[in-house]
Amino acid sequence: MEGAGGGPRTLAEELRALPDTALAELLRLRPDLLSPLPGDLTRLASRAGERLSVLRAVDRLDTLALRTAEALAIAPHPCSRAELAAL
Repeated sequence: MEGAGGGPRTLAEELRALPDTALAELLRLRPDLLSPLPGDLTRLASRAGERLSVLRAVDRLDTLALRTAEALAIAPHPCSRAELAAL
């Protein structure tokens, strides 16, 4: 997830790059992001990054998904699947 200058892309940029089907799937899985209806993808990204929204999403993770998220949080970037599995 790198921007044009080689630095990390913002979540809003990442959302803009998603195909419509992927964005629809995100919103199906995270209906909390739609209330109140965001005016644009920048606002949607902002809402998705808010502490309460993140906590709600994490609370819905199963053990495997939670462990994977924890490993990704401490993994070097970029990280291969083998490196991730070793964590």
